[in-house]
Amino acid sequence: MSRRAKGWLASFGLVLVVVGFGVAFGATTAGRVRFWAWRMRSRDRETRLTARTRLLEVGRPEIDGVFVELIAGEVSDRLAGVPPGERVAFLGSSTGAVAEPTLPGLAQGLVYEVEISVTRPLPPSMVVWLPKDGLDPVAEALRRGSHGRVRELVVGREMAGENGVQAPLLVGLTADDPLGFAVIDATTSRVLDAPPSMR
Repeated sequence: MSRRAKGWLASFGLVLVVVGFGVAFGATTAGRVRFWAWRMRSRDRETRLTARTRLLEVGRPEIDGVFVELIAGEVSDRLAGVPPGERVAFLGSSTGAVAEPTLPGLAQGLVYEVEISVTRPLPPSMVVWLPKDGLDPVAEALRRGSHGRVRELVVGREMAGENGVQAPLLVGLTADDPLGFAVIDATTSRVLDAPPSMR
């Protein structure tokens, strides 16, 4: 066998080994989490959304290492399209009381007690209005992601004169979730450190 043929054969063998490790790495849960966590940091909103969706499909506790970043990034993306004076984000829990919708396209409102405000001072209670046609898949996955006594990180647009917020995102966090306050801290940091165009 010629020297050139040996070189090609060695190169081909190396490529097979690298591809084999790549496939094996990508087939593991940890490998998928690392890959989608990397894609979650993309500059492209659609790529970030796809990555967050894939990570939520993996679920907790496997994604706990990137869960805080996932939530803070999603909140930041959701609030980027809301005018600065209308952005609302708070940690609270439903009182069980309901309010009838005053505008078309909204379901019944749920009254929430505000525990911690992320964006600015808020009244002690607010009505959270959900879209009549339901939440999008990412928001739905984040809302149902916790069990037990649930507090929710409520993110949306303030509805002037309604003492409420139209909430496209609610993140369920149990009272004993070890990442709960880390989520609030990272979200607060991300929202308050955003460039002026994002605030």
